[in-house]
Amino acid sequence: MPDNLLVARLNSVGTTSIPPSAAGIAGAFSRIGYRIEEALADLIDNSIDAKAEKVRVIFLRTDDRVTGALIVDDGIGMTEPGIDQAMQFGSDVDHEELDLGKFGMGLKSASLSQSNRFSVLSRADDGIKGRRWSRESLDSDWACEILDVSQCEELLNRSWSGIDLSQHGTIVWWEDLDQLEVTISDLSKSLTQVIKSIDVHLGITFHRFISDSRIEIIIDQWNTDEGGDGLPITVKPLDPFGYNDPGKEGYPVSFVLKLEGHLNLCLESHIWPRNSNEPAYRPGGGRGAASMQGFYFYRNDRLIQTGGWNGYRTDSEPHFSLARVRVELPIEFDSYFRLLVQKDRLVLPLEFKYGLDRLKTGAKTWKNYLSDAEDAYRVNQGTPVEDFPIIPNLGISGGARKRIRDHLRGDVRVGDLRKIDFHWRRLAPDKVFDIKSDDGAILLNSRYRDSIAGGDDSGLNDATFVKSLLFWQLKRVFEWNQMSAARLKELADLNEFLLNALEITYE
Repeated sequence: MPDNLLVARLNSVGTTSIPPSAAGIAGAFSRIGYRIEEALADLIDNSIDAKAEKVRVIFLRTDDRVTGALIVDDGIGMTEPGIDQAMQFGSDVDHEELDLGKFGMGLKSASLSQSNRFSVLSRADDGIKGRRWSRESLDSDWACEILDVSQCEELLNRSWSGIDLSQHGTIVWWEDLDQLEVTISDLSKSLTQVIKSIDVHLGITFHRFISDSRIEIIIDQWNTDEGGDGLPITVKPLDPFGYNDPGKEGYPVSFVLKLEGHLNLCLESHIWPRNSNEPAYRPGGGRGAASMQGFYFYRNDRLIQTGGWNGYRTDSEPHFSLARVRVELPIEFDSYFRLLVQKDRLVLPLEFKYGLDRLKTGAKTWKNYLSDAEDAYRVNQGTPVEDFPIIPNLGISGGARKRIRDHLRGDVRVGDLRKIDFHWRRLAPDKVFDIKSDDGAILLNSRYRDSIAGGDDSGLNDATFVKSLLFWQLKRVFEWNQMSAARLKELADLNEFLLNALEITYE
């Protein structure tokens, strides 16, 4: 006999109003997973959609701390209804077909992921206006603050590293940055490192726009104690397919993947030349070639995903370092490929992953492509190339790092080094560490930094002894070909063990 209660809709007997928790919303945005370079890219998407030709990212600092960041563009600006819609949570924004914006959430989610308070000042045909969200205003019945027009005008009338906002343009001002990884003991050095990461990320993400002069992006830092501009960096394009000669004759090869609804998707499969001197082979000099392999998805000329195999195979296995696949996603494919809020990765339909091994163009199969990429990696003047030695990099003091590197790499002097960085991040309370195999990084929970570092004040290179032990324990994670259930449990058990050692309890 059928269970009618489980197949029928339950009856409603009334309603109750349950407003969202402002603290919970703000906290959720801070944990959404944006890195600062991704948050800035999200705002630059809005600048490009606003037809800006110039964007300036300016960090405001004193001698001992970073006080904020400004994102300034010379786009068409926002109208009065437009700025209110942009500041509304859950607004239904009508994007043009060629817009880079997707969800209508980028301004809020990106800004609150990095700061506790942000303002938007804009000048358009209907005049000047300004709005501000802060954690306090969210908690005050979701009351968005209206900013003083005369002060907004004063800021908009300034010269912003060569940008003229006297007719139109927008400034987004982040204050009280709570996710920025800089140290008071060596502020200039750590901020410069952050800016370098931003420079690389924006150079890859917007390389097509920068190359054909659709946008100019400059990153700067201003010391408000001293006044004046800092040392501006013009972001250069980093084309992940910008090599001259392929690593194997006959490439690139294009495969066509047929998806549901008779949609065809072209996978342009490339093999990079080994040990290339091109900047995009190893962007920024710190990211190994192995971490650059995999799929590169573009949407409206904007790079969405920079490498990675999306579960098809291991992301950083060194023998496939030279394999990069360019995929252009037409707008009609949006419903098949789920874009994450950070716009740095896609959730692919299962038919994509399962259809790869059936691909064929002429006599060449997809498996032939992967085999050719592996052969191109292994060949080095007629002799096989050793696997990449895995070594610690950022986050461990220089002397210890050199000695550990010398020990681990032994006599290997050919090929890349697989560098593993340590970063402090605010992770969930039940984690002491996390693994980012795509980025070659071990993340330590900044909640427990005092306990782990034990008063060590050497900045980003603190807790070298603990980090070295953790590196040795986790080194083989980066050697595994796949993350099995048993290996995931092993990592979870290690996290639990460390939580107990730190005498930490959580709900």
